[in-house]
Amino acid sequence: MSKIAYDVNCDKGNLSKLVNDLVKKGFAKRIQKENDRRNVYISLTDKGNELMNEESEMFLKNAEYTLKNLTDEEKRDFLQKYKDITDYMEKL
Repeated sequence: MSKIAYDVNCDKGNLSKLVNDLVKKGFAKRIQKENDRRNVYISLTDKGNELMNEESEMFLKNAEYTLKNLTDEEKRDFLQKYKDITDYMEKL
C-alpha cells in the first residue's frame, strides 16, 4: 500500500481508510503472500472490475460531451492520458 500511496500522492492513512471501505463493500481484497507477510497487495474483485468498467464507460460518454470543443489532437492527447491512467489502475 505504501507504493500505491506514493504513486497516487495520497497519505497512507487516507489510502488505508479508502481501501478498508472498498474491501467492506466487496470491490477490493487484500492479499498477503505466505513467504512475504510484510507486504499487503490490493486487488479488485469481480465486483470491483465490473464497477470500474461501468464507470469508465460513463466517464468516456461524459468526456465526449465535455470535450467536443477540443481539436482532434487535443482529444487524442486526452484519451491517451486516460488510457495510461486506466492501464495503471488495472496493474494495481
